[in-house]
Amino acid sequence: MKRTSSSFRKFFMTVIGCLAFAFHATAETVPLKRAVELALSHSTTMAAAHTDEQRAFSAYLAQRNEYLPQLLVGSGLGPPSLGYPLTLEGAAPSIVNMNAQSAIFNLALRDFVRAAHTEYQESTVQTKDQREQVIQDAVLSYAELCKWQSVLAYASREYDAALKTEQAVNQRVQQGVDSALARSQARLITARVYLRISQAQGSIDVLGTRLAQLTGLPAESIKSTPIPYPGCPK
Repeated sequence: MKRTSSSFRKFFMTVIGCLAFAFHATAETVPLKRAVELALSHSTTMAAAHTDEQRAFSAYLAQRNEYLPQLLVGSGLGPPSLGYPLTLEGAAPSIVNMNAQSAIFNLALRDFVRAAHTEYQESTVQTKDQREQVIQDAVLSYAELCKWQSVLAYASREYDAALKTEQAVNQRVQQGVDSALARSQARLITARVYLRISQAQGSIDVLGTRLAQLTGLPAESIKSTPIPYPGCPK
């Protein structure tokens, strides 16, 4: 039974080492700034917010342009094949005709312009809120991923030390130096570290998937860099 437990622990440490090596070999180090930029460019909510903002701005311009003069330029002349152009009272045809038309005073149009401008301002504020929300989600997920990656690295070293301590305690128990209680305590410490490793790996998987959804990068290729964050040391 003891040999089976020891073999399982060695096998577990081998698997952890292989996974860590594969992770570092395939993972791409993504700085925080790059992660935020990718999240903003890949966000569907940001794309929808920008579309609504452009639509509101176009509607506002269409209403406001009613106050701008609309010029119509023409000419009374024509090609000889059409004959002499007819004019009122037999006057000579004009070379250039120019007509300008615009709205000067229109209460309904003024209300439409104000409403369109208000809608455009609201869409601008909504776009800003969506941008801040995307940045917040990306930064918080990145910081949590950084923290749990540091926890996993530390817990892996701690697990290695706990295994060595447990082996030493087993030898002391076999030699009659320590009691069976010391062996149980060493096993309990090892189990706690193992549980911490499992929790860290699970959190890393969840946060990696979350960042992958935000940035568009594959989850297995995301590796954070330490940032000045309490709990994520440099």
